[in-house]
Amino acid sequence: ARVAPLKKLTLPRLELMGTLIGARLAYHLRNVITDASFYFWIDSMIALSWIRGSAKKWKPFVANRVTEIQELSNPSNWSYCEGLYNPADKLTRGMTMTQLLDEEIWWKGPNWLFLREELWPKPKYDEVCLENEKRSTFVSKISVEKTNMEPLFPVNKYSKLQFHLRVTARILQWFDNFKKGEQMFNSLSVEIIKAAEAYWIKFVQYEAFQEEIESIKSGSGIKIKSKLAQLCPFLDENGLLRVGGRLQFANLNRDQKHPIILPKEGSFTEMIIRSCHERVMHSGLRDTIIQIRERYWIIKGRQKVKSILRKCVVCRRLHSLNFNSRWAPLPSDRTSLRKPFEAVGVDFAGPLYIKGNDKTYIALFTCSVTRAVHLELVSSMNSEAFMLCLKRFISRRGIPNCIYSDNGKTFKRVNSELQILKKCVKEEKFQNFLRERELKWKFIAERAPWWGGFWERLVRSAVLNSRPLTYVYNESHEEEALTPAHFLIGTRILSLPTPDVNKNVTDITRSDICRKWKYRQKLIDNFWKRWSKEYLLELRTAHFNSIPMKSAKFNVNDVVLVKEDNIPRQMWKL
Repeated sequence: ARVAPLKKLTLPRLELMGTLIGARLAYHLRNVITDASFYFWIDSMIALSWIRGSAKKWKPFVANRVTEIQELSNPSNWSYCEGLYNPADKLTRGMTMTQLLDEEIWWKGPNWLFLREELWPKPKYDEVCLENEKRSTFVSKISVEKTNMEPLFPVNKYSKLQFHLRVTARILQWFDNFKKGEQMFNSLSVEIIKAAEAYWIKFVQYEAFQEEIESIKSGSGIKIKSKLAQLCPFLDENGLLRVGGRLQFANLNRDQKHPIILPKEGSFTEMIIRSCHERVMHSGLRDTIIQIRERYWIIKGRQKVKSILRKCVVCRRLHSLNFNSRWAPLPSDRTSLRKPFEAVGVDFAGPLYIKGNDKTYIALFTCSVTRAVHLELVSSMNSEAFMLCLKRFISRRGIPNCIYSDNGKTFKRVNSELQILKKCVKEEKFQNFLRERELKWKFIAERAPWWGGFWERLVRSAVLNSRPLTYVYNESHEEEALTPAHFLIGTRILSLPTPDVNKNVTDITRSDICRKWKYRQKLIDNFWKRWSKEYLLELRTAHFNSIPMKSAKFNVNDVVLVKEDNIPRQMWKL
């Protein structure tokens, strides 16, 4: 007997090792007992099947021991007996010395062993539980048909070129060590990285230019209609397809004189473009193409590089334009017929420096309908000064129905004071007056100055109420252009007055006043008709050219860059 090995083995294999010990023992006894026949009994049907079968069917561990047993003994002399009649089984189950002395099977064996051989038990022999120990059979099939190259792993498995090449280099290194019988994995050398790159270049070239490569190998030349015909391609000593040309004697390295040809489409080509683009620090299209052509020639490379650079996250973050949404409909305060300064927008302009190094500001009130401008000088930007300015404006132009402004602290303070004033005045007549002429104050969205474009635009332009609102004609018989002053005083501010030379002031009668009043009303009605037809309809197409043809559509889970004021673009949040 022997101690079982430390390596974990199955029970049938351990029983097989026991039968080998028995076969060796019988071989040595045969040299002493020459005339006797040796018979072997085991209680393992699996081990018996291995011994009686061909050793070539089993795995090396079983095959080696079965071969030795068959050389030392006759397989036909091996038989099966139940564990109940196996003397060796008694010790394996554990017995005391007293029990062992009284155990008849241990000393004499089973009773049927004393009978004739014909009367020995003959159990049914069966092939059981043998599939796990059978040797694998490899069948190789040779095909004479031309097949495409199979890659070591999918080309699009990795997105980074360096990582892609390092994985390939490790696989090639493992193949090389396997051939040499080595198991050490050293650090990757430059040579094996180049070998990995050459492997993938051959693969993508064979996939894209298989017909051209076969033509060059056969010496028949490529077809004129081929997309490589103008490049005069050839195969170098490593089997790589390169550009020909006329720079053989130029003082350049080989990759510059004869760059490697790559197809336009493919994940490997895209990885090379991204790697070269990152190597030039995202410098742009021109620098990326120059870097690529230091070693490679991509078919229609400029188009391919453009498409890859459009998807570059770093470049899009640094150079992408703002999202241009479509213009919202104009509010009713800008498109309805109202008296001048009924709906106004207010903003500050300045500062203006005066004597004594003091600063003053201009409060600009813009009518949302007629585009007329009213200016008031403000000593400071506090709420008290603006309240006085607002009172002067109301005294001159009347109470506006609605005031638009940005979110300046001064305007918010004035609005709160107006609300407090309304609550403090309890007199019923005054309350009715406020209900009829309620002054609404509307603030635009914060950090959105374009919402107040109709008054912000006039701050930076020439503040003139004589500026034309409609088209200025070149012909003398056409009507003069409509201006904001026409709605304020009936004519342009800079126009000279037209005196009535036929009548004196003392001769004006009631009928003359009524006639002039009716004429003035007709002029005002004519101004509003022209405003509706010429000015208002022009607002519909005022921004057609600035609206993008295809506006972007945002979906849930889209990644966007949030623009921030007074923060560098690199620090904007994604």
